Amino acid sequence: ADGFTTFGDLCAEAGDDDGPDAPAQLWNGLMVIAEVRYRTSGVEFTALDCLEDAGTALAWVLDHISEYGGDPHNVFIGGISAGGWLSAMLGMNPNLLAKYNHSNQELKGLVLVTGQMTTHFQLKHDLGYERLGATPVIDEYAPIYWMAPDLPPLVCITGSDGYDMPGRPAENAYMVQMLKTLGHPDATHIVLDGFTHPAAGTYCGYSVMQFIQRILKK
Repeated sequence: ADGFTTFGDLCAEAGDDDGPDAPAQLWNGLMVIAEVRYRTSGVEFTALDCLEDAGTALAWVLDHISEYGGDPHNVFIGGISAGGWLSAMLGMNPNLLAKYNHSNQELKGLVLVTGQMTTHFQLKHDLGYERLGATPVIDEYAPIYWMAPDLPPLVCITGSDGYDMPGRPAENAYMVQMLKTLGHPDATHIVLDGFTHPAAGTYCGYSVMQFIQRILKK
């Protein structure tokens, strides 16, 4: 069986629903799905704690998925909204898995659903950045900062302009185009026309499965 590790929200207020995060199409009996729960940003913790916990969880999956019938060479990671940012950071920043003696190159693919590709606004708030809100920051906490031609295959799925969060489709489109310019062989942006931010996460399953099946056939 192949593996899919999924991440959700950064804020406790946004992540109170403990239901499944992975698209329904993935629950097909052919995949081992790891749905990660982690400390969320709030009074006690910050977005950096979320990122640390997500990295620890992904390393655990890589170490132990074979015990559950999964193939450690076919592990995809993905997430929706803030989970898209977490997945992008883990899949693109080579330093985050290195401390667990793993490499982002081990990942079969990245599924980034309407995620923020600049530094996440919640992290900017938590760490006291001067440039808050919609003002973009690109530093070590921005997936775009870590663009490289040898990253795992990735798909960015968003709603359309005017429906998804302001600028979200554009920043995903920009990252994918720049990855192609750098020579990345398999970066794709899929726009779900007329879909809002929440709807893109709810109805992304068909596109996610198409991507996973295509990569596994390579």
